[in-house]
Amino acid sequence: FPILDASGRVIGFSARKMDDESFGPKYINTPETPLFKKSQTLYGLSFSRRRIAKEKRVIIVEGQIDALRLIQSGFNITVAGQGTAFTEDHVKELLKLGITQVYLALDGDEAGAAATSKIGNLFQKEGVEVYVVPTPLGMDPDIILKEQGPLAFAQLLEKAEDYLSFLLSYSSKETDLSSPSQKNHLIQTIAQKIRSWDHPLMVHESLRKLARLTQVPEKHI
Repeated sequence: FPILDASGRVIGFSARKMDDESFGPKYINTPETPLFKKSQTLYGLSFSRRRIAKEKRVIIVEGQIDALRLIQSGFNITVAGQGTAFTEDHVKELLKLGITQVYLALDGDEAGAAATSKIGNLFQKEGVEVYVVPTPLGMDPDIILKEQGPLAFAQLLEKAEDYLSFLLSYSSKETDLSSPSQKNHLIQTIAQKIRSWDHPLMVHESLRKLARLTQVPEKHI
């Protein structure tokens, strides 16, 4: 896959192995150069930049194939990382386009959920509203589009839940909410993350929402 900068110029290449069972990493990229830096380059941005800037929203997926399939299917507000962790520099590239909404459509497995938690926090920290697309277990956007078509993915977008609801559900998977001690620990952990965000109003409203979601008086959070 040729990797293009935001203006459509080739700055590197990426490859994905055909067989996930074979030896070696899933993705191989051109080594970093003064032009190509993985932590700052978003795959698909050259195809999606104009519409992202117009609609102020973006879909983020894990890999190049997911991004290309979505863009080809009309969801040309899509970008992907470069087989590496999503960084604050990636966030800054999208903030330059004035985004106000982010849809995270990562793989439907534990690794995808963990990445969703981390990436969502980066955007919420900047005051950007994040929604999590409910990708079915064992599937990804590429598979959904090939097997079920664009309408099925559009319906998943409509069902996307807000980040805080996702975070509470994800963080409480191994928590016994009937235990006061465990519930307290969970709420304080999430509240601490919220307080690290940069925008006071975002922090205030999110803490109030956390209180509603956990059925706890606001004054205790």
